[in-house]
Formats: sequence, C-alpha cells, structure tokens
Amino acid sequence: MPARIVVVLDEPAAASQAAALFQAQGYDAMSLPESLTALEALSGATHVELLVTSLNHGPGKPNGISLVLMTRQRRPGLKALFVGDESMERHTNGLGAFLAAPVRIEDVVSAAILMLDR
Repeated sequence: MPARIVVVLDEPAAASQAAALFQAQGYDAMSLPESLTALEALSGATHVELLVTSLNHGPGKPNGISLVLMTRQRRPGLKALFVGDESMERHTNGLGAFLAAPVRIEDVVSAAILMLDR
C-alpha cells in the first residue's frame, strides 16, 4: 500500500511530480490526491517513514497537522515535512520540518531526502 515516502500536497500535480522525483532517485514514493484519501491509505500503512504534506487541504478535509497526528497513532516514528504559508509555521513546532510556500518541488524533495538520511 503506501510507500516509504507519501506525498499529499494541496496541488495533486505537484505531489505527483515530487513522487516522480523521489522515484528517479531510487526512493519508494507515492503521491495521494488529497488528505481524506491519504488518511484512509495511511491507516493501514506498514512501512511509511515520511509524510510530505501541505498544511491546508481545503474546507472539510483534514489539514496536514491532523493527517500527521492521526497517522502517528499507528506509526509513532513517522517523520513529517510540512509545506505551507509562513504564518502557519509555529503550528508545526515539534511535529516536523517546515518549508514556506511557494517552494520549488526540487527543494521539497531535497529537504525530505535529508530528513530520511539523518
């Protein structure tokens, strides 16, 4: 089911591009189109190590912080990389790394790989 790296961004095309860049570098990665789909897929995940997620996924959908916290109930060691508005960074303190949007997908992938390799 989910891969070692799961990417759930508010722009599904950007998430797909990020997953493709991870795969091109030899990482097991997948993108999911939105946070509700991700929550369902991650509930049964057995080997996901890193979740790359937007902070905001739109009205009526779990935000990135909720997605990480709910996934960590089953996967306490899950690493998280959040992408979002700079004003929201304080909400991610202690939960994972943060990149302020707008950000290049290549920079997201580089930051995530550094997190995995630590």
